[in-house]
Amino acid sequence: MEIPQKRSIRSKIYLLIIIIISFLGINFFLLYKTQKQNQQIAVLEADKVTLKREIDTLEAELIKINAENTTLNTNLQIENESIKRKLNELKLTYLTGRFSKSELEKAKKEITELKKYIVAYKTRLEELNLENVDLKIQNNHLKKKTDSFNNSIGGLNSKLNSLSEQNVILEKKIKSTAALKAEYVEIIAKKSKPNSRPTIVEKAKQANKLDINYNITPNLLAEEGIHTVYMQVFDPSGKLIAPENNKFEADGEEMTATYVSSIEYNRDVVSYKIEWNNFPFEKGTYTVVLFSDGTTLGKGKITLK
Repeated sequence: MEIPQKRSIRSKIYLLIIIIISFLGINFFLLYKTQKQNQQIAVLEADKVTLKREIDTLEAELIKINAENTTLNTNLQIENESIKRKLNELKLTYLTGRFSKSELEKAKKEITELKKYIVAYKTRLEELNLENVDLKIQNNHLKKKTDSFNNSIGGLNSKLNSLSEQNVILEKKIKSTAALKAEYVEIIAKKSKPNSRPTIVEKAKQANKLDINYNITPNLLAEEGIHTVYMQVFDPSGKLIAPENNKFEADGEEMTATYVSSIEYNRDVVSYKIEWNNFPFEKGTYTVVLFSDGTTLGKGKITLK
């Protein structure tokens, strides 16, 4: 009876040893697996830190590039926004929570591509800046040419204005030289009666007309033909005696004529007469001024007692 009992105890011992060994094996396996997982997690976390550092570096690089290039055209603005959006996506996807090794590899590839994209973006900006520098140089060169041209035009305009002013002065001189001029203007006071010849008088109360006699100095530059003569008469107080509607221009001013007549000029020495009827006359000096061809023809005075 003792032998079977011993065998039973021995079997139980073997079984216990097997269970203990199995338990130890399982614990060792679980411990190994846990350590390996912890190592993987540590590696992923380290990679995550590296990933964050690279993203921060890219973001800082983009900020620096944009700070050095404040003016961007439409296409570059679109690229800039695209890079910013991609960086934000990387932050949200890979810097929050955990991710697998395959996701990490994907993130690394995306960062590599993004680096290339930023380098290309920076290169385009540098090329654009060089183009802008060339354009500024060309613009400055063109501006100098334009300024020089404008200065030349200004000089020509100044010369033209000077010539124009000289022409105006010359035209006035020619016009003045070609104008008719009276050698003398003689004024005679007369008293006229019906059916009798007018008589010369000296007193204002006797006079009822003035005869204005004048002749023209021969002038080869003066135009032959009919010339209009405008006469102004001023009373002893200096007041012009004239109707309102007899307007004319002379010596650059608009004037009013007392009387208007015309003469035919043939470059000969010819005497002309204007008979001006007026009543009553006042005591004092009357002044007569004659105009033709836009300038003064001559003037004379008469004093009535």
